[in-house]
Amino acid sequence: MDKDRVEGFGHQVMGAVKQGLGKMLGDTKMETDGAAERVSGRAQNAAGGARDAVRDALDKTPPVTAEHRGETIEPGL
Repeated sequence: MDKDRVEGFGHQVMGAVKQGLGKMLGDTKMETDGAAERVSGRAQNAAGGARDAVRDALDKTPPVTAEHRGETIEPGL
């Protein structure tokens, strides 16, 4: 799992807490900051997920050999 996914989730949680506290206390700045942190966390989490998907796809891809590139291999060389 990519570290951005973990950090992004943390930002989403902290943003939700800040947003909720801001709403409860009537602090619009805290509420807005919390909403922004949630959105930022979602983006960071998505970026980490994309990196995970690429890494998984590359892990499943067989290595490219001379035969895959269409080159001929002479026996004994």
